[in-house]
Amino acid sequence: MSDDRGDPSTGLDCAGALFVETGHPILGRVLRASACIVPGTLLVRERPVMAMTPLRELDAPERKALLAAVAELGASTFDLFCAAHAFALSPQNARFLVLSTFCGVEAVDVEVAEARQALREVEIVAAWCAEHMAACASVEPADLRQALMCFHLNAHHTPRLGDRRCGALYAIGSRFTHACLSANCAFEHDDDCLVHRAVCTIEPGAVLTSNYLGPWEYGSTRVRR
Repeated sequence: MSDDRGDPSTGLDCAGALFVETGHPILGRVLRASACIVPGTLLVRERPVMAMTPLRELDAPERKALLAAVAELGASTFDLFCAAHAFALSPQNARFLVLSTFCGVEAVDVEVAEARQALREVEIVAAWCAEHMAACASVEPADLRQALMCFHLNAHHTPRLGDRRCGALYAIGSRFTHACLSANCAFEHDDDCLVHRAVCTIEPGAVLTSNYLGPWEYGSTRVRR
């Protein structure tokens, strides 16, 4: 993809006034089409605000400790450990951007069993990292928990990380409403950018939806989970 329009400082390219962010009585903040959008239309192209640390980029002792923790706490915690490592090693301004841009703990519905489980895993991983991950020593515990939940709720898969469970945070991409089936938009990667395009005709006022699972969208239920 050669289109390189947009703000070079942020790597953000939005398609003019084709969508706006508005409130929804059930879904919260959503993106709505402000004009008729035809299939194939580029909606946004953006670089990640922060990406999880790939396992291969950890040194041997860190990798060994992380894998041992995952073996103890469960495979579902793997991406949270990678997110914690990335957040802890990021500069203060990048941490602030994550905490101020993405929804986190405050968005968790504790009445839902799966949400309670996710919150519990975040708390366990944050506590482990505070005790065993040197880079996390300078991170406020509440900030680390919030950051991990931001990743859990908003991260998109990115092939650069080499693991389907790992992902990255995108400021506009996270505003698309997740839909496992019949999403009206889809994303792909162009180098380190996330690119969203319309996959069908979208009428004005319609909520823009996307499947955060990317290439696993059409897999079995087991794979998609």
